[in-house]
This record gives sequence, C-alpha cells and structure tokens, in this order.
Amino acid sequence: MEVDSDSESTASRPTRPMRTLLQQAEAAILKQLGDAIGEHEVTSQYCCGGTISPSLNATVPGESPQELASPAYSDYSTANQFTLRFDDPFMEGISRRVTFPMRAEDVSFNNLDHLLKATQNSACGKFGILSTTQFCIDFDPHRSGLLDVVAQVLLPGFECEMLKHRPEHRGVRASAPILLVVPESTDKVNIPFVKTPNSLGKLLICLPTTHQGGKWEITERHTEASTTFDCTSSNSNHLRWAACFGSCQYSIHKVQGGHQLILLYNLEVSERVGCLLHRPIPGQGLLAMPSCFPLYASVKNMLQNPGFMKEGGKLGFYCRYPYLHTKPKTQNLMPYELKGVDMVVYSLFRSLGLKSIVRPLLDCSAMKKRLEHLDEHEYELQRDDYYEDPIENIHLAGFPRPIEMEILLEFKHEGHLQDFPSFEWWKERRDNASRVGVKFHPLGFCETSQESTNGMERMATELGETWIWDKVYDVKWVNTPVKGTCDLALINLPEIDRETLGEPTDKEREIERHYSHVVVVVWVPEFRKRNLTGA
Repeated sequence: MEVDSDSESTASRPTRPMRTLLQQAEAAILKQLGDAIGEHEVTSQYCCGGTISPSLNATVPGESPQELASPAYSDYSTANQFTLRFDDPFMEGISRRVTFPMRAEDVSFNNLDHLLKATQNSACGKFGILSTTQFCIDFDPHRSGLLDVVAQVLLPGFECEMLKHRPEHRGVRASAPILLVVPESTDKVNIPFVKTPNSLGKLLICLPTTHQGGKWEITERHTEASTTFDCTSSNSNHLRWAACFGSCQYSIHKVQGGHQLILLYNLEVSERVGCLLHRPIPGQGLLAMPSCFPLYASVKNMLQNPGFMKEGGKLGFYCRYPYLHTKPKTQNLMPYELKGVDMVVYSLFRSLGLKSIVRPLLDCSAMKKRLEHLDEHEYELQRDDYYEDPIENIHLAGFPRPIEMEILLEFKHEGHLQDFPSFEWWKERRDNASRVGVKFHPLGFCETSQESTNGMERMATELGETWIWDKVYDVKWVNTPVKGTCDLALINLPEIDRETLGEPTDKEREIERHYSHVVVVVWVPEFRKRNLTGA
C-alpha cells in the first residue's frame, strides 16, 4: 500500500498544542491591554485622579506637624482647613465664608445655605455656578503638587502648537476656578468646557461636603472608553479630584442626600522652561528682566569701560551644569534649556545686543597629547607648502585675516613674501583655535585614515568631516570646565597600516574618545562701535 508523501510529511510535522479556553481568554485580555498601551495610547492616559488631604495645601514641604503646632505658627488645626469666601448677592457689601472641612459654626450660621442661594441665579438650569469674580478660595492646586501629577500623566504625547518643537519644556497651569453646585436629585449632567488656544483639558476638585451619589464619569470621545470616579463623602476630610483632556466628556451622576460642590479649572499648556529668553512685547511687561540680575551691573560697567577689549574680541564661558547635550534633540532645546548662571550669562549679553551663541566645544586635549611628538614635522610640512604656493596655502601660516590679506596683496604687487612664522608662534596660534560645533551634534562615529597620524591638522580635518565645527580664534575664556559637565561627542577608530603590521588586534586599534563642553561665546565689538541696546 502506497503512502502519500504529503500525508507522511504532515503527520511527522510537530503540531502546536491546542490552547485551553483559559489561555485564549488570557491572550484576548493581553491583546486589549497592548492595544490600550500601544496603538491607542490615548485610551490609557486620557484622565487621572486621586485624593488630596487639605493639609497638603497649607503645609510647606519640610515642615512637620510639630513645627506647625509651635508658637511660631497658628493653631495647626487651621492648616488642615481652607476657606471659600463669596459675595452675598442679596445683601450689598456683605461677604460670607464657608470653611472646609465643614465646621459646626458654618452650619449654625447657615453659610452653606447662603452659598447655595448665591448660585441659584445661574442660567445653567441643572446646577448653580459662581464665576471667578464672585468668589475666592485659598486652596491652590499648584502648591498641593496636583498639577505636577497632571503634567506627568497628560502632557507626554499631547499634540498642540505650543512649543511644538520642544515639548520637553512644557508645563501645566490652571486658570482661576469657577464653582459648580450640583443640587440634590439632579439628573445626570454634563460639565461645560471653554477651549482656549493652548488648552490641555480640565480639572475638577470635589469639596468635602456631606452627600451621596454624584459619581463622575469621564468618556473619551474618539474611543468611547470611560472611567468612573466615586465622589461620595465617605471621607469628608479629603478632596477628590480628576483631570482629563479637553476632548473628553465629563458627566456627573445623580446626587442624593446633600449637594456636591466642585471647583472647575481649565488646564493650559505653559512654557515651563525657556520663557526667560522672550523678547519684550511693546505695551506688555517682561516676565524676567536681565537687568534685574545681580550680575547685570558688573557686565554693563565692564563693557562701558574704554579700556576693556578696546579693539573688540571674543569672550568664552564654560557652562557650569551638565546638559546631556549629545542627544539628537538638543539642537531644538538649546539655548532654552540653560539654567542657573549659564542662563544668566547668556541672557545678559544677548539683552545688551551682543552676538551670543550657545554651542558645543570639542575638547582637543587628547588629540594634542597623542600627536605632540609630530608638531615639528607638521610645522616643516606646512612651512614648505606655504613657500611653494603662498597664495593657496597662506592659511597654514595662521595669520589673522587682515594681516593675511595685506601679505597676499604685497606678494601680488611686489613679489615680496612674508616669512613663515616661527615654530613657537605657529604652535601657539594653532592651539589657540577653539573648535566650536556649527550646531549641537548627536554622538558621532568616524574612522580616520593612516595619513591622519601625520599631524594634528590632518587629524582634525578628518574628524571635522563627521563632527563639523568652526575655528574660532583668540577666545578669552573667563572660566575653566567643570568636572562632570562634558559629554562623549565623537568616537574614532583609526586605520592601521595593515601591510606593515598585518591585521590589527583590538588592542592595537585603540578607540579614541573625544568629548565636548557646552559653551557660551560672545562677540564684543570694538569700543567705538559698542552700542549696548539694553544699557
């Protein structure tokens, strides 16, 4: 009897064991979770919420309850309370207050009833409203740390025009709140939302009052995913809060056994980092004025001194803080990401109208040390090239630009050739060149040729094809690099003469590592042209 070959091969092939119903259910659940986290990211982060102790609003971080209870502070019990003050619409000139968590005197004086009556004139129908001009409250969502949580959850991945190219510098701020009063037996209601150009979403805080029901339901409009928050008064000493994107629908379920009081804030995207560099707008103030920095007067007096850099020049400043500046996006983040004295120095010179740049500076110390024994040989090669074709190779002499042009003109008209500089002058001039990156480069990799070991100039030329720089001469550095502020900028794998040495081992082909620093370079005009716009 003949056996079909296909049947035989199929029979011998191992078969996957059939998954149980439990395994299939687990796989389906994991797929749903993967979709929520990955393909539909908004499903996993469209809202957040929690509870806040009123003491977080009053206690300064680092202050213990014992310190707050000392004579230096008022009674600590007040630190766990906050007060809402409002105008009585029925009695002109009369203001009332309600303290949370509710005190006995608030009930006895019927201040809560007055508050409810004050909101009954609202045109919203199902709930009462007090506008931002009709009340004030000493609860601050910024101080409680609540907005830090909102920024950490809702900001990543949020798309808007505000700081589109540097979203890392975004923050969150809350507008002045309005007060919503949802009365007892009100059917399910939707919360209004006023959208502004930089809107992120909305924040709701439930004040601690006695009531039942009133659950909050947040629905993401695009995916129809929803989350429910229980806002019953099970713990009257805590505030329940929730925040969500502006694209969400916010609803409140039926309230029973009391009233629900809600603070409603609009959340906006703000500029957390970099606003110090804004230019002043006519008719508006400036958030931070460089002239208010303690260093401003010293810098201004220095530049107005006729004896300081009379012919002009360049100042250099090594930034004092690490910035991880070889990340791919650093070019978009600088100079806004500067901090501390680094930002002060850059903004001061910039405000005075001086050309100022923030760039990476390649540290050439390792290259100089490695090729130092070839300095005299390199000098002789460049000197010979100069005498052979001075017009083509005059740059090798390292003459300053005006002198270089004078020498060329003199040679063309009279045939007189300026002597090549001495070895000491040539070496000092070469080492005086700062290799400033044309931009912030990500970590680079290169493989220099055998010829690069003939001298520092050849090595620098080949490295510069990967890590592109400008040579900036005669920079007067006002400080030295701070340990720990450099980043690995360039990795070089030198080529070795295989005909002489054969295939190199890892030890013979040693990896070269070149580092860079973040620096501020300032061009100071000659004194007679020094028009300090900010002075």
